[in-house]
Amino acid sequence: MNETNLEHSFTGPPFTVGIEEELMILDRKSLELRPEIEPLLAAVPAEFEGQVKPELLSSVLEIATKSCGGVTEAGEELARLRSMVVGLAAERGLRIGAAATHPTGRWEEQEIVDRPR
Repeated sequence: MNETNLEHSFTGPPFTVGIEEELMILDRKSLELRPEIEPLLAAVPAEFEGQVKPELLSSVLEIATKSCGGVTEAGEELARLRSMVVGLAAERGLRIGAAATHPTGRWEEQEIVDRPR
């Protein structure tokens, strides 16, 4: 397999790879979940349009690379997306976290996103 072109032995276009991550929006000091998806979405630069999206809860966002020709390219794009959302969060007194579930956040206290997904 070639890193820049994921080859296959059947007819059709070459394989591509993309990566999605769901990230928690956290208070900078307490690290509690914060329902701040809308201000973050509003601040995403045009070059990343469509790559930062809401999830079910307003304290979670999704980042997604575009289709990439290889894992290295996808990893580099993911790093740029992570850096961008971490910066946007920091400007708003927030932090970004990644984990399967928030350790103290109670599901019944979380707000559902008010937009189509």
